[in-house]
Amino acid sequence: MTTTEALSRTNIFAPDLLECPFPFYRALRAVAPVLRDEATGFYQISGYDLVVQVLRDTENFSNNFAEQLSGGSALPPEIIEAAKEGYPRVNTM
Repeated sequence: MTTTEALSRTNIFAPDLLECPFPFYRALRAVAPVLRDEATGFYQISGYDLVVQVLRDTENFSNNFAEQLSGGSALPPEIIEAAKEGYPRVNTM
C-alpha cells in the first residue's frame, strides 16, 4: 500500500488523530496535498496556497458537510450514533 492510499484510509474522526493531527497534516502536505478520504468522500486540502484557493472559490467548494454527518452510511458507526443523539450539524472547514 502506498503512503497516499494509507492516508486516504485514515479515520479522520479517530480520537488519537483528533487529539494530535499534526503528523497527519505534515504527511498530507508532503505526499498528497489534495486527498479524497475514502470513508467520507471528503476532500482534504493542505498547504497554504491550495487552501486559500479553495476558500476563495465558493462556486466549486463548500464546507457544508452537515448533511454527510447526519448519518451517511460511509461514516464510522460511532459518528452515526453521535448524530442520532443530537450531534450539532454545523458547517465547518
